[in-house]
Amino acid sequence: MESNESREAAKAARKARRKLAKQKRQELEGVKTRGHGARSERRGSVFVRWLLETYGIDRLRVEGVVDVAGGRGEISARLAHCHQIPCVLMDPRATMESMEDTLIRRVARHLPQKFRQDLERAGYSERLRRLVRVQATEFQDVGNINSILIGMHADGATEAIVDYALAHNLSFAIVPCCVFAKNKNLFEPDTKKLLSYESFCDYLQNKAPDTIRRSVLDFDGRNIVLYAVSTSYRLCDNHITMARRAMLKNQPLLMRNVVSDWYACKHWVSKTGDFDRQALTACLDQDESAPQLSQDGDRSSILVIDYLADKNWPPSTYLKDWHVPHFYRNGWCTTPKGFESDWLGTWLHFVGYEDFDFCYIGPKGSRTSEHADVLSTYSWSANIAGRKHWWLQPPNGTTHIFIDQGPRDVVFVPSDWIHSVSNIEDTCSINRNWFNACAIRRVYAHLLDRRKEVLLALGDDCRSRARSQQEWLWTVENVLRLDARLSISDLLAIIYHHLVRLFSSSSSSLLFSDHIKTKDEEDDSFLLPELSAVLADLERCFDEHTLFLDSDLTRFPTDDNPDSWSKNAQVNALTAIRTCRNYLKDSDHIPSYREHLRLILY
Repeated sequence: MESNESREAAKAARKARRKLAKQKRQELEGVKTRGHGARSERRGSVFVRWLLETYGIDRLRVEGVVDVAGGRGEISARLAHCHQIPCVLMDPRATMESMEDTLIRRVARHLPQKFRQDLERAGYSERLRRLVRVQATEFQDVGNINSILIGMHADGATEAIVDYALAHNLSFAIVPCCVFAKNKNLFEPDTKKLLSYESFCDYLQNKAPDTIRRSVLDFDGRNIVLYAVSTSYRLCDNHITMARRAMLKNQPLLMRNVVSDWYACKHWVSKTGDFDRQALTACLDQDESAPQLSQDGDRSSILVIDYLADKNWPPSTYLKDWHVPHFYRNGWCTTPKGFESDWLGTWLHFVGYEDFDFCYIGPKGSRTSEHADVLSTYSWSANIAGRKHWWLQPPNGTTHIFIDQGPRDVVFVPSDWIHSVSNIEDTCSINRNWFNACAIRRVYAHLLDRRKEVLLALGDDCRSRARSQQEWLWTVENVLRLDARLSISDLLAIIYHHLVRLFSSSSSSLLFSDHIKTKDEEDDSFLLPELSAVLADLERCFDEHTLFLDSDLTRFPTDDNPDSWSKNAQVNALTAIRTCRNYLKDSDHIPSYREHLRLILY
């Protein structure tokens, strides 16, 4: 009996000595001394907060997260329920039931009241069921992934996450824990002992020392996080689906190698892949001119062939806003897939106004400073040759997103996003500003804000000179159009123009009788409730800012004579508003708005 007791005492003493030695070793290595097996109740919330600070909530919501070896799904539950971030929980043991149980029993009591009340009332999380997909599989069995990979103490999957992310240029964040003896590289070459925790972290980081960064999380135990932020913000293969999702969410998008079939990409690029100025020059008229912008902001006009012929191409010059509608007429380029639905461009061409199709050409080192695009429009930019670096910032946000755009890549810039661009090589790109139903409310809000600025600028003196209230309101609209390149009356004409094409039979309007509805236009119909809200506001505020349209209901009348602000012009605008509202009210083309958003966004 004594012998058994002495053996147990000796065993306990050895265990205590090992624990003490381990704590001392961890202190020397700079690791907090709490054992990794002792659970920190805070580590899930700390890691989630770190992810939000590092990648930004906008990026996480668009790219989504793959939570590898996530166990019962605490990280995924916090990301989805509290921050509306789509997740894939990848663990052979994972189930939706276990994740909901983790959220309700373990996580909920630590959440603020605003995240608990619906959960406690319903007994489940609607966001969790909508935003999280459980994949009960090993990470090695997975197919194509384009999301941000994370692994909190992912054990045997830790190194696989790093290898996969590096091979596919993906962002990732891992918090290593145990070192497993399955890989012969995880042994010290001299002693043949298994790598220590710190050496294991060094081993992972040395796979790509210029890419993988290191940080320390604020909880006890194994708390080193290794992470990488990929240079490509959003890569996609299904261009139409992802373009539509980017427009709906108003999020940036990078599409790789999608304009390689352009004539311009085949003929204006040298065999070495550089921009071929002579090839472009051979396609141009001798008298084509374009604005040239210097680095200090001065703008001047220059013949394009003279700009291209300059052998000393200084980085301080940039050929910008060169209008190139003839590029499309000549078949040198086409609209990238997914961005064909262009309400602004279609209307501008119909009424004969100048469009927003541009070519930008700049040497290495040229750049554009921070700005938001005109009229709160979307824009896409396709590189024919060269490379650009983009920095984008969401409206009212502080997080900057970096995009590395190569040859034949297309970048989508959302409405109201501030951005700056640097040419890393001699670059030629085709750009377009446009909007459709997805951005209609932002464009309308932008024009309302600009109208307030116009009213302040004109002042009471200009108002007193108007011969009537109608002439004054027409003057405000006209100045707004000159200042912003579009008036609210023009926006109404654009909406009317599109809805007539979308819903009218060929006999109901001579103006659009030759138009055949395209699939892209019909696909816009799920956003028609957005138009309903704008049109309702236009009719409600008609007396405050009266609108004016010509007799064909196609444009704002710009002639400075009484016919432009006559009663008929006002009636024309009101007729257009009510006609559009009747289209939306009576049409059976509008499916469930919420259901369409659910299917498209998730």
